[in-house]
Amino acid sequence: MNKISKISLAIVISTFFLIFFIKDILYFLKSINITQINLFLIILASLFYLLNFLFRSLRFSIILNKEHFNTFKIFSISQFLSTILPLRLGDLYLAKLKDENTHYNKIIKTYIYVKILDFFAIIPMIILIFCIIKFKILLLPITIYIIYLILFPIFIYKILYKKLIIKIKKIDLNIFENNKYIVWILTNINWFSANIYSILLINSINKLYPLTNLEVLFSNLSMILGGMMPIPSIGGYGILEIIWTAGSRIIGVENLNHSFSIAFFTHTFALILGFLLYLSIIINLNINFKNIYKK
Repeated sequence: MNKISKISLAIVISTFFLIFFIKDILYFLKSINITQINLFLIILASLFYLLNFLFRSLRFSIILNKEHFNTFKIFSISQFLSTILPLRLGDLYLAKLKDENTHYNKIIKTYIYVKILDFFAIIPMIILIFCIIKFKILLLPITIYIIYLILFPIFIYKILYKKLIIKIKKIDLNIFENNKYIVWILTNINWFSANIYSILLINSINKLYPLTNLEVLFSNLSMILGGMMPIPSIGGYGILEIIWTAGSRIIGVENLNHSFSIAFFTHTFALILGFLLYLSIIINLNINFKNIYKK
């Protein structure tokens, strides 16, 4: 399937789901009253969304030994493009990280490395939240989860992760060894901030559609996991909302009438924030270019 066919399929899939749920989305949007929205939580959610980008791009800066501000700009543009293009094609923009000291091969290795690391961070979070919700136990799963976070870079990394990543791409892990602890910490902080973003955003409209924080966490983590895949739709629209709804169903959320719309709201707000960040970076680059040209 060529690129045009893939993009056409992505447009068809996204359009189908959005049309199918259009009534629910419109009802949801009409029911939102600005006076009922907690603007402070909206602003706070936006800050945590920005932190997510900062932490994720910082991993690339550390591994590739690059100046963070430039890496942050390239990473942010890449992520925004991935939200408007199918199959996460925006990730290809990370090739802009190449310079005389960083070859494409090293960028690809780093990309695979952090992607697999993300799976090892997100899946245990999902299991933790599921156990808390389904089995009504708190202490045991949290204790096991904390032990996992501590032991992963020491034992699990050597036994499981090393073998897995070497088999996938025959990657020389020497370039990652020195930074594995800080990158692992940043990976978890980054996804914590992404979850806090969703919790704050949903709580800003919780008077309209009350959800517990644990329900938001599980549904959001399900959607994040789905978003890491090369989904054949424009920015994941339609499919990610379905994944959120499926996550809500798994944990037994009773009112699923507007689950798709809540996911759509979270997804779209993130897209708007990503666009504003993208716009500010483009303006900054344009101003810098003009200053260089004047000199």
